Amino acid sequence: MQKLWLGWLLLGLVACGDTNRHPEENPSAKAAAEVVPASDTVVPVVSVDQTPTEDAVEPIIQTNEAGRSGSESDQSAIALKRPALNELTTEVPRGLLPAGVTPLSYALELTVLPDEDRFSGHVDIAVALSHPTNHIFLHGQSLDVTEAVAIMPDGKTVNATYTQVHDDGVVKLEFARVVEAGNIVLEFDYSAPFGRRLHGLYTVSSGDNSYAFTQMASVYAREAFPSFDEPAFKTPFELTLIVDQSHEAIANTPQTDLQITEGGLKRVRFAPSPPMPAYLFAIAVGPFDIVDAGDIQPNSVRTEPLPFRGVTVKGKGDDLAYAMEETGKILRVLEEYFDSPYPFAKLDVIAVPDFEGGAMENSGAITFRDKLLLLGEDAPPQQKRLYAFVMAHELAHMWFGNLVTMPWWDDIWLNESFATWMAFKAVESYRPTDNPYAMSLKYSSDAMREDSLLSARQIREPVQNNDDIVAAFDSITYAKGGAVLTMLEQFIGEDDFRKGIRAHLHTFANGSASVHELLASLSDVSGQELAPAANTFLFQNGVPLVDVTRNCDTGTLQVTQSRYLPLGSEKGEERLWQIPMCIRLGYDEHVEERCFLMDQESREISVANKCPNWVLPNADFSGYYHWMLPQDDYPGLLAAGAELNEREWLSIADSVRAGFASGRMNMAETWALIEQLATSGYPSVARSLLPVIHYIEGTLADDPKLRWTIRGRAADLYRHLDAQRAFDADFLKSLPDNETRIYYSDVASFMAETAYDQTSRSAALVKARAFMSDTDSARSVSRSTLDTILTIGVQDGGQRFVDALEARFLASEDGWFRDIALSALARSRDPAYGEKLRNLSLTGELRSNEIGRLFGSHTEEDVNVGPAWEWLKSNIDQLIDVMPERDAAKLADIAERLCDLHFEPELEALLRSRLSRLPGGDRRLTIALERLRVCAGSALVQRPQVRAFFSLDGHRR
Repeated sequence: MQKLWLGWLLLGLVACGDTNRHPEENPSAKAAAEVVPASDTVVPVVSVDQTPTEDAVEPIIQTNEAGRSGSESDQSAIALKRPALNELTTEVPRGLLPAGVTPLSYALELTVLPDEDRFSGHVDIAVALSHPTNHIFLHGQSLDVTEAVAIMPDGKTVNATYTQVHDDGVVKLEFARVVEAGNIVLEFDYSAPFGRRLHGLYTVSSGDNSYAFTQMASVYAREAFPSFDEPAFKTPFELTLIVDQSHEAIANTPQTDLQITEGGLKRVRFAPSPPMPAYLFAIAVGPFDIVDAGDIQPNSVRTEPLPFRGVTVKGKGDDLAYAMEETGKILRVLEEYFDSPYPFAKLDVIAVPDFEGGAMENSGAITFRDKLLLLGEDAPPQQKRLYAFVMAHELAHMWFGNLVTMPWWDDIWLNESFATWMAFKAVESYRPTDNPYAMSLKYSSDAMREDSLLSARQIREPVQNNDDIVAAFDSITYAKGGAVLTMLEQFIGEDDFRKGIRAHLHTFANGSASVHELLASLSDVSGQELAPAANTFLFQNGVPLVDVTRNCDTGTLQVTQSRYLPLGSEKGEERLWQIPMCIRLGYDEHVEERCFLMDQESREISVANKCPNWVLPNADFSGYYHWMLPQDDYPGLLAAGAELNEREWLSIADSVRAGFASGRMNMAETWALIEQLATSGYPSVARSLLPVIHYIEGTLADDPKLRWTIRGRAADLYRHLDAQRAFDADFLKSLPDNETRIYYSDVASFMAETAYDQTSRSAALVKARAFMSDTDSARSVSRSTLDTILTIGVQDGGQRFVDALEARFLASEDGWFRDIALSALARSRDPAYGEKLRNLSLTGELRSNEIGRLFGSHTEEDVNVGPAWEWLKSNIDQLIDVMPERDAAKLADIAERLCDLHFEPELEALLRSRLSRLPGGDRRLTIALERLRVCAGSALVQRPQVRAFFSLDGHRR
């Protein structure tokens, strides 16, 4: 990596050094004079009454071979262009910054003392100006800037006035005189409060110590330093941290120098970074335990050893052992897939006690919510599986997102969907017993549920401001995007897809690339033009529904596509997709597959002279669409048995769920198929039905007697497993693999919580008391089912149990246990304790990222929904003030739990004005209100069906 940095410097990618203002001593000022000399040509100053020259509107995305598909006349073919500076003298640029100013490098010095309320900094930003100007725009959020100057190539300074002109963190920097075109250095001295919302540069307390961490994505680097906070601006960073002598300092790159200074401080320098956007900048400061795992050894792709460390708060270093042992294995899988070595000089993985998201792919310094990295000796398989997927996801970003970055936030799906897709592929190679593809299909189904709403985003949504950016981080971006990549991989073949990805990374390494470049890379390698089909999924929302009907008289299949909508939806705008489809056909003697592009509303497919016994419309469940057969065709398909693989059984389960949710299947038809699928032999298939049964029991059953009838029918499906044995640690260890352990754990939880099986609840309560006893019997408690065990303890174990669990929760520093214990406490059905818990969210005794968890779990219990809504009406302002902004926006999700149209005006009145002030909050509420309408509309149709079917006559059926 040292050679790469030297190359970048020689090429003139400026790396700033010391912060004085003399060009002979300041590398930034020298570089400003040397790299792009100011032109001698006199260019008029850009002002409000002038017409911009052609190059004043700067494109930052260029399509390869524009219009190559012959059909890109929509927004997908339009280059994204920056506004001209002169057009913005009376308007604030909330999206792209104006053309004409390009950052070249940062030299940043930060004084970070986590015990203090504020931090301070000095930053030099080398920039290139394409036009003379008396002002520019950049980013800074709530920074107290005490000095701002521009250093000219000759070393002279021009004073500047720094003014934040919008709450989004847009800054107007006005110079005391016109600054000529060329390279200059902007210098800022400033201080700022540590962040309160788990982003920017913020502090966390753990035990008796304070720590500082960063979360710069998506638009929070501006809270830590003045910056050009856009993904297209990839620049080198040179960092110095001034910290307490007793603290460790971590950054994106290796430490190169340390000097002890006065006042008990030290000055830590880090190597210059490769070019990277500001959102990938990261630091961590505090009295950490640092576990040096040694180098990750070279392999067939990487020829040099890679320094690897784990970082966590004091006293937790031993809990990093599992991550230290396993991470290198996942990294090797990714290096081999990309045929490209890990692109940074070192790898630190950092466990953060209070973290807004799950993890963040900062180059060389990946941060994680602590429960994902700190796995004790008795960590359950669910925690290990989650570690594997999240680690693979974040490491995949080192190539897709960091090495090659999207130019603007409308292509964030490229980062996140690819990393999601790649994580499943990597885990399949690293540990196939985790059954990653079954998990990926669950994610796809979850995305389809959201995508079926009329208010759903399209994958590549136009992004105009910070609200749009935050809204882009959802299941559409992650899961639908990943599912579409799976479909494209099937369309062109696994080998060509991998070759296309490798070619793409090679071509755009250390730069930026949009969706157009990615599709071009895949098309060039495969020889198949992907844009026409891909664009129908990228640039419109919605889920295709494909109906397939056999016509045995003609030997054909009638295939028709339409837009899938759940019951309760208004009529949506019609859609037409170009769907890569593969259909599996079963005959007496053989099975065959037919693949084609479904680019019409309806078409006939000739299959054979003989009518197939069965048809599976989504082979390998690789296509992103729901499908339906005539009801009489499902028994024949289910009879295919072993001729269908696990993914295809999951595809049938998805068809049943979609058919019931859309009203295409009634309750009797749905339950008959559920009974058959529950005995498919695949744990993943049986597990996939549990949410449907929970919905029937929890939402559609509106009478206590009816609910008990449904619980009994549900328990009958799984009683043969004796799944309550999963509450015992020794029994789970005796099972052959993690997939089976998780299956038994899920069914045990279902039996105890949804089916209310008294044998299961009693077994769980025994284990709950054993766990709280602190005796040897506590070791017999299964950690895989601890969430259910503690929930039953809270609900059935009395107030003494609740008080003891609450005390243990509040004293614990174990993120995994805290998550489980809080969820169990929140599911108490006691009204008085529910009130106490809701008030606890305002006291500061919870981690910020736990408050949303409390409310989500609390409202899973029907009896808590009404009281929670009434409490929210009185306390919403205080609650929003203490929550991370994204979690606060999720308060809107209570709408679906209310599931009654008479609440809609009240929800709108209380939440709209408040959530619209939060990034992404307005969209979140719009989606939540549509879900309320869908839930209410579905219940209106389905509740009579449920009452009829699960009556005494229905039970006899």
